[in-house]
Amino acid sequence: MMRNNRNKTGDAADETNYRPISLATISAKVQNSLHDTQLSKTVKFHDAQFGFRPELSTESEILCLKQTVRYYTDKKTQVYVCFMDLSKAFDRVSYKILWQKLRRESSLRPELVSLLKYWYGNHTNTVRWGNALSDPYKLECVE
Repeated sequence: MMRNNRNKTGDAADETNYRPISLATISAKVQNSLHDTQLSKTVKFHDAQFGFRPELSTESEILCLKQTVRYYTDKKTQVYVCFMDLSKAFDRVSYKILWQKLRRESSLRPELVSLLKYWYGNHTNTVRWGNALSDPYKLECVE
């Protein structure tokens, strides 16, 4: 675990001021790259999604929001904006639903979905804190 760069002065006891650093083997990095390449060819992103898309970023999203607000305020229309903190959303993903949606509602071949499910359901992890190393534990990403 490393101290989160965006909040260097935050409380050292606050777990949200830390971010995990994952060190993967070269074979895992190659496999992830292949998955990413295959997925980027077949998965269609919604136009409103800015994350994990080439040439788009939070700056793109801010620009889009500013233009939208300007458009409606120029027309003397009220504008309502809702911001949500989804920082913990990934930890609460229902993998059962995710795998079902990938099987039923995506253009991914069933073999690729099975491979992804196997790949992400068979990882183990250890945590190093200072000089101490935790026992290995299985990462849960299955139904």
